[in-house]
Amino acid sequence: MNASYNNFRLVNTYGAFGSVTRERHELVFEGTEDFVETAATVWREYGFKAKPGDVMRRPRQVAPYHLRLDWMVWFLPFTVVVSGHGVHVNGYQRWTLRLAKRLLEADRGVLGLMGHDPFAGERPGMVRVKFYKYSYTTAAERKATGAWWERRLLGEFLPAMDLEALGSV
Repeated sequence: MNASYNNFRLVNTYGAFGSVTRERHELVFEGTEDFVETAATVWREYGFKAKPGDVMRRPRQVAPYHLRLDWMVWFLPFTVVVSGHGVHVNGYQRWTLRLAKRLLEADRGVLGLMGHDPFAGERPGMVRVKFYKYSYTTAAERKATGAWWERRLLGEFLPAMDLEALGSV
């Protein structure tokens, strides 16, 4: 697109990325009221303001600025190795663990940066982060299902943790 307008000098091609892809890896933060994970544990998703999450939600346009937390979380999948054997996380950035801890504390400042708090300001017992591959649906799929995205679970980014497990992060 930028190249087609370049003759008019209306836009430039400056930016971190020269194209937008139809597929992307995404992290989905989840919490549960349980303090011990069992087969009956029910996990609920936190939502971000602009990131994919709910497959039924239309992709967001945020301009001219990025939402900082969404932007930072968007980069985390680039640190992960995805292979036929699953997902390999080679360590965690400290801020990611602190984000998980703040979710466990139901920190109002952090929850204000989120698009959806499934616990309505109450503390969850544990949080975890799943690793998905998101793809746009086709026009026919969107018409039939109403879904904008399809997603496939590839693995786990951060295992279930409670406040004690995160300690003094």
